[in-house]
Amino acid sequence: MSLHWGIHNIPRVLADYQRTVAHFLWSQREIGNHVPGHIGGHRHGVENDPAYPRLPMGPDAMKSMIAKAVLTTSGVERVSFMPVRIDTELRPEVLFSSDPRFTVAVDHIDWASGGLAHTFTVAGDEVVVTGAAG
Repeated sequence: MSLHWGIHNIPRVLADYQRTVAHFLWSQREIGNHVPGHIGGHRHGVENDPAYPRLPMGPDAMKSMIAKAVLTTSGVERVSFMPVRIDTELRPEVLFSSDPRFTVAVDHIDWASGGLAHTFTVAGDEVVVTGAAG
């Protein structure tokens, strides 16, 4: 499953309705003209990276994560994520805490979460997320 969130090609901005409709999922086939604006991302102010010809949504599209939630009968016990980098063949590569790119990825996700109450704590190769309920 691949979740895309926020206003397309605009980092750190959530539309007002997105918290309400968070239970909906969006999936897409391989990049193509079926999604307006994806081919020729420059139309949205995105600078394409020639090393990523199959990912024409700019360098931030290479940054992702695998989310993990531990649920019990009492509710949410723990929420965490593992930073991921998308390679030139569109394959996800999990970044482990021993990889220097791990910290860069966590810093980016922290930046992208600006304005949302949150704390990130590295625990092994995962980043534990705590924040305000809501």
